Amino acid sequence: KTGENFILKDNLKINTILSDIKSMPFDDNSFDIVYLGGVMEYLDDYDLCIAEIKRVLKPEGLLLFVVVPNVFNIQIVGDVFLSLKNIHKQLYSNLVPSNVKKWYANKYIIKLKEAGLVNIKEYYLNPFPAIPLPKLLKMMYNYLIKKSEHFIKKYNSKSFYFKKYLSVSFLITCHKSN
Repeated sequence: KTGENFILKDNLKINTILSDIKSMPFDDNSFDIVYLGGVMEYLDDYDLCIAEIKRVLKPEGLLLFVVVPNVFNIQIVGDVFLSLKNIHKQLYSNLVPSNVKKWYANKYIIKLKEAGLVNIKEYYLNPFPAIPLPKLLKMMYNYLIKKSEHFIKKYNSKSFYFKKYLSVSFLITCHKSN
């Protein structure tokens, strides 16, 4: 429903299909690209879901996904601010559902290798917490992020150990072998 609202709002020409990721209604080798944003950490039968995604990918097809891990990282700072804001408004929300996987990128990479996917790469994203800010501060924050592109590229160097703790999310890309 949320996706359909965005499609209507942006006047996009997209057909939506609601299906179960464990048994998608598509032929084998149907897609060049499969993208999942904030989905992988919620999957209950990870191996079955990866096998199904691999089935619908064309040979040399690309799987890419973004994960916001429910592990210790800098986003906790943002979540604390959001919780305080919600308490002030007398709202309560469970920021991270209890069924979310507590995996860093390396655990996903192991599972992707076990599934036979290749050319696996990881990229750590947003080395700043997504703190809920007043409008003026949010504009300043966005400006800072845009001006920090060179830092973010350097931040992804393999030698920087703490990136998994200082990132809000990460992106993993991989391919189906031919």
